[in-house]
Amino acid sequence: MALKLQIFTLFVLNLFLVTITSQNEQNSETKSLLSFKTSLKNPQILSQWNLSTPHCNWVGVTCEVGRVTQLALPTRSLKGPLSPSLASLSSLISLDLSSNSLYGEIPRQISNLQGLKDLHLSQNELSGKLPVQLTELTQLQTLKLGLNSLTGKIPEQLGELTQLRTLDLSGNALTGGIPTQIGNLSRLEYLGLGNNFLSGSLPLTLFTKLQSLTSFDVSNNSFSGTIPPEIANLKNLTDLYIGINKFTGQLPREIGKLEKLVNFYSPSCFITGPLQNLRLRLSFYKWHFHIFSGRNVFHLIALREISPRTKHVPKRRWREASKPGPKTEATRDARRGLLSWVEAETLRHLSAKYCPLVPPPRSTIAAAFSPDGRTLASTHGDHTVKIIDCQTGRCLKVLSGHRRTPWVVRQSTCFIQNRYA
Repeated sequence: MALKLQIFTLFVLNLFLVTITSQNEQNSETKSLLSFKTSLKNPQILSQWNLSTPHCNWVGVTCEVGRVTQLALPTRSLKGPLSPSLASLSSLISLDLSSNSLYGEIPRQISNLQGLKDLHLSQNELSGKLPVQLTELTQLQTLKLGLNSLTGKIPEQLGELTQLRTLDLSGNALTGGIPTQIGNLSRLEYLGLGNNFLSGSLPLTLFTKLQSLTSFDVSNNSFSGTIPPEIANLKNLTDLYIGINKFTGQLPREIGKLEKLVNFYSPSCFITGPLQNLRLRLSFYKWHFHIFSGRNVFHLIALREISPRTKHVPKRRWREASKPGPKTEATRDARRGLLSWVEAETLRHLSAKYCPLVPPPRSTIAAAFSPDGRTLASTHGDHTVKIIDCQTGRCLKVLSGHRRTPWVVRQSTCFIQNRYA
């Protein structure tokens, strides 16, 4: 009897200690969430976050067994730093604070979230370098940091996040090259590195190891070198964006083996190759590029602009029959060839350079030159207008608008208008 009483006493005591521990952990999570709220410049947006209701019932908070597992507050107009207090939510699996106005650096304490699988911080105003501590989140499957103002190089340690399926670092101000270790992310399906200041050649490991890749975006950077024939290994690729770079050489014929390819974007490069005359030699390229699917991008290329140096734009829709006219096919071919030659010769006498804009713009929407051609006004996705001196490349002034207001820009004695759509 005494033994049973002791066992029962121990059971009750253990249950009591577990209850106290669980209560303390819940109190700790409540404090962490409230600390995040008070760090904001507009905490009133989270007015429902108060002690009158359990934190598991707060907007954007999801709990399992009383522990916070998800925090989802996208597009809430939150403004303020990314508080390190969120790193105390040790059971967090998904963190989504995208499309807000969070600024400052990504706190290094984020490495405490060892169970985190999805991290969405895109479309904010985060700055500083990518913290190496991100690479300690070995369970990450989704890492979205696009459309911020992050600088520095891509840490080679990112190659240790072997569970990653989505890596989006596009729309920042990252420099340097792509680490070869990124090729270790064999489960990667989406790689977005476009709209940065990256340079160098593309590591061969990207084409030999990332065979699960469906979307590959390195557009609008300063990459150079050639596109290797090993690109044929990316058999699941549906979207390929390599435009606005410094790639040279011939486009490898092996690219025609990408039967699932739907979107192919490659303007403003120095790539040449067998696709230039695809319209006239379609029967040959149907064989040579192994085009079997009607959805393949090369079928579409055959019906629209083919070469970056040939700016002929058809005046009819795809697959719409051409109207009979006096011009023969030979005449049209000659005109296209002349236009292509004129453009190529013109480009030999032109040069371009980057104009450093602070903060780096997310995208350029529209632009207008002043009547005298000395200044350029450009509108950007960060809701600003940059006034640039065309001779020096210096940014003369930055105008800011309301975040919900698109800019319409025109120059007439430097007249700039902010107009609702």
